[in-house]
Amino acid sequence: MGCRMSVWLDMEDSKTADRLLREAEDMFHAAERVLSRFDSTSELSRLNNRSGHWTLVSDLLWSVLTQALFMARETDGLFDPTQLAALETAGYDRSFTEMSPDQNMPDDIMIVDRWNQWQQVKLDRSAQAVWLPPGIRLDFGGIAKGHTAQRVVDFLSAEGPCLVDASGDLTAGEAPVIGRAGPLLSTHPFRKPARRTMSCSRSGW
Repeated sequence: MGCRMSVWLDMEDSKTADRLLREAEDMFHAAERVLSRFDSTSELSRLNNRSGHWTLVSDLLWSVLTQALFMARETDGLFDPTQLAALETAGYDRSFTEMSPDQNMPDDIMIVDRWNQWQQVKLDRSAQAVWLPPGIRLDFGGIAKGHTAQRVVDFLSAEGPCLVDASGDLTAGEAPVIGRAGPLLSTHPFRKPARRTMSCSRSGW
């Protein structure tokens, strides 16, 4: 998803913890294969390429899309998942991993004059199908990260206290046992964090 993901799980059995954390990592990779607009083979890219046609979608894409449209309604369009063309015009046309750390967005950003176009997206709940207006494409951006982080926390919470740091977007389950908590650190997205050492009896945060 173009950023660093960190997952903490507090439990005694290190082998089980290792297996669960690998499964959590797989969940992020699976979500990226479905929801990334930077991957031309992702399900989202295939949907964007079929604007003007009804398209059947997976459970994951349906869940994120319906959440995004709900947020668009709640914010009266201030959050709008249909503004991909405007984002690309503003210079955000490739993943952060392909952008220079010193790159700036252009000053002459296009003024978006197609407000509330999210209202034109049609859903067929019985078939779990989506119809995008011709020329309209979706970008889930941070909402896909947050949705996936919550799914990972829901998955791990059944096993113990957990925390997901999706590049600064924190999603937490139950808190660890008092006395084992460590510091939460915030770092610059394009700079390597300073090396720190922390000892504890079990993994925590």
